[in-house]
Amino acid sequence: MKSLCVSYSDHQIDILRGLSMEICPGEKVGIYGTKDCGKSLLLVTLLRLIPPRHGAILFNGFDISKMDFIQLRSVVGLIPQEPVLLHGDAAHNMDPLREYSAKQIISALRIVGLDSLAQDIKREPPFEAPSGHCPCPKFALRERRLLTVARMVLHKPALLLLDEPLLGLDLRAQALVRNTMQCAFADSTALAVARGPESLLGFKRIVELKQGVFIER
Repeated sequence: MKSLCVSYSDHQIDILRGLSMEICPGEKVGIYGTKDCGKSLLLVTLLRLIPPRHGAILFNGFDISKMDFIQLRSVVGLIPQEPVLLHGDAAHNMDPLREYSAKQIISALRIVGLDSLAQDIKREPPFEAPSGHCPCPKFALRERRLLTVARMVLHKPALLLLDEPLLGLDLRAQALVRNTMQCAFADSTALAVARGPESLLGFKRIVELKQGVFIER
């Protein structure tokens, strides 16, 4: 990112004030800061949900503002703070477009410790999309959070964005997420945001976002 200036509207003061950072392929970068420092705004800007007022974001040398959304979504993945799931079972949530085999889905679920959900997947593609009369499993919060991680393990995006990846997880689940970051996303470039540096253990580079600018540790 180069000289990135972003606000929530053209008539507001910039929240992100001239941010510049070069991230190498495969690098794991953690950004922390207080509630209103602009962490979430940075993520939605990287997803092109809000355009920067000034500056540019380059991915592998390409300006993402010139990429179409389908192309961008094919290389960028998000593990959100609030898990969003579809109506349906784990397989449908992991692979709604039915692009992967049951074996691949089971492997991704087991990597994040969701063995109980993996045992329920016995079908080969094409999976049957749930109908309106099909009962929808009620996933616990821990399962919902880990399902969003498993979904990214399956898709293996070139750039992985994480919003408070450990928030609300018990110590065992936190360890699973950290181990998954090291093993399953070894080749992915990752950028995570959190309120404190303690949630970013394992990230090789940790930066503070304060008053709209980066402060290297």
